[in-house]
Amino acid sequence: KDKLWREVKRITRERHGTTCYTCGATGLEGSNLQSGHGKTMGALPLRYKYDIRNIRVQCLRCNIHMGGCQDIFIAKLEQEEEGLQFLNEACYLDEESNAWRIKGGDTMGGKDATIFIQNLLAEYKTISYDNKHN
Repeated sequence: KDKLWREVKRITRERHGTTCYTCGATGLEGSNLQSGHGKTMGALPLRYKYDIRNIRVQCLRCNIHMGGCQDIFIAKLEQEEEGLQFLNEACYLDEESNAWRIKGGDTMGGKDATIFIQNLLAEYKTISYDNKHN
């Protein structure tokens, strides 16, 4: 999981640079350069915990002190093709509250979880982005 998370962080930084997705702070570095989630990692089934469609660069303030700025984050994901695709796969839109709720059910453990993580790590290692075109 640690190796996979390192790849997720690398991809996120290559794709999205050093500008906070939610507040727009620029030039993020060190501990102020975070990888935040639109839908929190802890609440998601394993299949979506490391999904790069749900992860963007955030500053420490937005990601940690402001709880990820979930409303802003989700509103921005809804405006992106891959973000909306993620939301539609991992969640459902609760008509009553007009909020995205995580779909239940998709439990994976043991050998299946290990194989899933190994396969995702191998896939992510092949991803490279040219920052000049983002």
